[in-house]
Amino acid sequence: MDKFVGEIEQFHISFDRFRDKRIVLYGIGRFTAALLDNIDGFNFVGLMDRSPENIGKTKYGLPVISLSEAEEKADMIVINTASVYWRLIYHRIKGSKLPIYFLDGTLACDDEDNLDAVKSLSISIDDAKDAIRNHDIVSFDFFDTVMLRRALSIDDVFQIVAEKCGSLLNGIDFMEMRSRASANLKNDFPLIKSIYDEIGRMSSLSQNTLQQIMKTEIGVENALLTPRHDVVRLLKYAIENGKKVFIISDMYLSSEFIREKIEELGVDAAQIDIIVSCEVKCEKSNGSLWERFRDGHKDEKIIHFGDNIKSDVEMPRNYGIDTFHIPNIRTMMDACGFADIGARACSLYASVMIGHVMNVLFNSPFALSDRSKPIIKNEHGMGYALLGAVLVTYLLFLWKKKNEDNVSHMFFFSRDGYFLQKDFEILEKVIDPHHASDTSYLCVSRYVSMMAAADATGDFTDMIEHPYGGSPENYLRKRFLIDKNCDVADTSSNAYKYKAFRENEKQIRAQAHRLATDYYEYINNQHIGESDALVDLSFYGTNQHYLQQTAHKKVPCYYMIANMGEANPYTTTQKMVPCFYNETAPASKNLNTFKYSLAIESLLTAPHGMILAVHPDGTMECDKPMQNQLHFKEKEIVNKGVVDLMKDLICVIDADIDDDDIDFVDKLYGTMMSGKVEFSAEATRSFFYDNGLVHDADNPVFG
Repeated sequence: MDKFVGEIEQFHISFDRFRDKRIVLYGIGRFTAALLDNIDGFNFVGLMDRSPENIGKTKYGLPVISLSEAEEKADMIVINTASVYWRLIYHRIKGSKLPIYFLDGTLACDDEDNLDAVKSLSISIDDAKDAIRNHDIVSFDFFDTVMLRRALSIDDVFQIVAEKCGSLLNGIDFMEMRSRASANLKNDFPLIKSIYDEIGRMSSLSQNTLQQIMKTEIGVENALLTPRHDVVRLLKYAIENGKKVFIISDMYLSSEFIREKIEELGVDAAQIDIIVSCEVKCEKSNGSLWERFRDGHKDEKIIHFGDNIKSDVEMPRNYGIDTFHIPNIRTMMDACGFADIGARACSLYASVMIGHVMNVLFNSPFALSDRSKPIIKNEHGMGYALLGAVLVTYLLFLWKKKNEDNVSHMFFFSRDGYFLQKDFEILEKVIDPHHASDTSYLCVSRYVSMMAAADATGDFTDMIEHPYGGSPENYLRKRFLIDKNCDVADTSSNAYKYKAFRENEKQIRAQAHRLATDYYEYINNQHIGESDALVDLSFYGTNQHYLQQTAHKKVPCYYMIANMGEANPYTTTQKMVPCFYNETAPASKNLNTFKYSLAIESLLTAPHGMILAVHPDGTMECDKPMQNQLHFKEKEIVNKGVVDLMKDLICVIDADIDDDDIDFVDKLYGTMMSGKVEFSAEATRSFFYDNGLVHDADNPVFG
C-alpha cells in the first residue's frame, strides 16, 4: 500500500470544501513534499516556515512567505506537519487574521487540549509500575518516550546537517531534497540508507559524499538524544518483572541504531524485541503495525507506553491494546505556560537552546504528577537550565565580537569576569582546540577606580556622595579604608558625609594617593591598547570610564547589558557594546536580563571579596568574604552547569548567533523567572546580593 495514500485521502476529506479558497501550507518538510507531489485541484498560494531566513525562497515550486504576506494573499492557513507539532505552530501564528486549520480539518483554537494528554500529567511513576505488573507484554515508543531529542522539531536535525555539510552539498537545498526523497519512496517505508540512495538518484552527489552526509545525520541524532531517565527505569522494571518487552517505533533509523542506544542506557538489549516501521513495512500511525502486533499476541495482555496521542494511544486501543500516555516535552510545556516561548523559537539556535533547557524541567514525564509547575532541584540545574542560556549567549556574543572587531586581547573585569574569563577560554577551545587564548582577568573594582580618579582630579565628590547604606560608625572604614569609628549621626545625608570627609581629609587623601599609585602601575603593567577590549557585566560604563582615565586610552567594552540611553553621559565618551539590547528602549531597563539581574550577578562573583587595593604585581587587598564567597563551592557547581550547556550546544550547532537569538534568550530567561518554575532550597542556597561599596550586608536573591 502507498504509504502516503492515507495522508492524501485525509487531506481531501478535511479540505475538499475549501477548493475555492487560497491556501497557505505551514511546513516545508516531508508532509508538504508528499502533498504537493500527489494532489491536484487546490489553490496553494504559498508556504510558511518558522525561520525568517526562508522567507523569499522557493520550496516545491511555491514561495515561502511571511504571516503578513499570507494575510494579504490567502484565505486560510493549514498546519501541514506531524500532529505533535500542531499546537506549537498554532501558538506561533495564533494572532493571525486568517482561520488556521490543523491537518485533520479541525479549526485550531486554544481549548483543544486532548483529554488523554491532560490526564497523563497527573499520573505517577508508581501508576506506571502498577500498569506494567498487570500486563504480560509491555511495549515502549522510542523517540520522545524512552529517549528525546533536545530540540523542538525533527527538522532541526536536518538543518544542522545542512549547516555542517554545506561544503559538500554544492548549493543543494538539503532539507527540501531530503523531504522530496522521503516522499518519493511512497511505496516503501524507507530506511535512512534508502532515503540517501534516493537523494543520490535525484542529485549529482557522489556515493562517498552521501555516506559522509548520512554519517553526519546519525551523529547529530546521537548528539541530541538523551534518555528520559524515569522511562528507562520503567523499561528495566518491566524486564526485572519478567515481562515480554518491546520497543515499537515509526522511524527511518534502524533497529540496530535503537539497540545501540538501549545498550548505552545500561539496559540488556537482548531482553528486548525492537520493531521499527522501516523494517517491517507497516506503521503505528495508520494502525497496520498495531494490527500485526495484536495478531501475533492474541492471548496476552498488552500495554503500550508512548507520547503520540494518535500513534501511541488511539491507534493501539482500536486493536484491543491498553495504553499509557507518556507526555512529551511539548505537551508539558503547554501545560505549564511555556507555549508562547516555545512558539518564539524560530531559529535553530533558539530551538536547540530551549530543547536543552526544557529537558531539565520536563525530562521526567512524571514531573507534574504532584505539582503544577516544574522545579529546578540543584545547583547544576540552576546553571544549565536557568542561567546557562543567558551566559552562553553572552559568551558567544563575545566570541563573535572578538573576531569581527579583530580584538588582540580581552580583559575581563573582576569580579564578574572570574567565571566569564574561564568559560570564554573553554568556549574558544571547544570551537577551535588549537586556539591559544589571549585573555586576562583584570583586577579592578568600582571602589579602586573611584578612589584613583578622585586622587587624579583632587575631587572626592563621587566618593562622598555615592550611596551608603551601612552603619554610620563603619562609614570611614567601608568608604575610605580609615580604621576608626565615624561619629556622624546620619550617613544617608550628604551634609554629614561631607563633615566626616573634612574631619579626616588629610588621611583620606593620603590613602587615595597610595591606592592610586599602586593601581596606576598595575594598569600600566597590563599594556592595555586600543586594539584590545574590556569585558564587563553591566550597566552604566563607570568602570570603563575610570579605567580609561587611568590608562589614558579609549578601549571598547563589551557588556552583557548596558544603559545606552541619552541620560547616560558615558555613551558619548566611550565605546560601549551591549549584548542584550533593545533599540526602542535603549536604557535597557525593560530587558529581563536587567529585571532579574541579581541572580546573574550573584553567580558571577569570585572567591575573593570586593577589591580594596591592587598592588603593581597584581596581588589584591580584598574586603571580608560575604555569603557569595562562603558558598563559592556551590557557585562552581552552578557554573559547571553553564559550561556543560555550552559544550552540549556547540557540539551540534554553529557558534554564530544574531540579534533575534539574543532577544529570544532574554524572553526565555524572563519566562523562567516569572513564576513558571520553582527553585528548591538546595538550588538557591548560594545566591546572595551584596554591594560592599554601598552597604555591609548581603541578602538572599531568592527569598
